[in-house]
Amino acid sequence: MSNQMLEIQRIRIFFETVDQDTSVEKIRAMGLSLISIIDEMIQQNQLLKDKCLEANEDLHWLRKRADDWMLRAMEKDSQVNK
Repeated sequence: MSNQMLEIQRIRIFFETVDQDTSVEKIRAMGLSLISIIDEMIQQNQLLKDKCLEANEDLHWLRKRADDWMLRAMEKDSQVNK
């Protein structure tokens, strides 16, 4: 399990067991920690989306090149068989 997931689990347990005697500072610290994890995950998610878009563009380029290579090969083959 990743460090983030362990931290989220720790925060979940904290909020499930928090009582009225828990200090505001401790609650604030846990909330800010959770917000920090969420922010980092959003950034990682955006990075992954960008990588997926880039990979999709690369795939499109490769397919186009493969089609071009196939057409050239078929043209050469037809010329040889004449």
